[in-house]
Amino acid sequence: MDKFQTKGLIILVVIIFGAEVFVTIAWGVLLEETGKVFQIFLLVQFKVAAHNDGASVGDAANTTTVFPKTDV
Repeated sequence: MDKFQTKGLIILVVIIFGAEVFVTIAWGVLLEETGKVFQIFLLVQFKVAAHNDGASVGDAANTTTVFPKTDV
């Protein structure tokens, strides 16, 4: 193995390891950002579903029901 093959092999190994580190970091960032967008989407959907009736929070718990008088 001559001097040029050794340098070429070292450069190739450095490029491969650098690409592997870059892909690992980029993949982690991509998944993290996608996860945040998905969480925001789910939170918005649950908030819309919880307040779909237009009533403010706690109104249903404070209402009273009036039953008509009956002879028993």
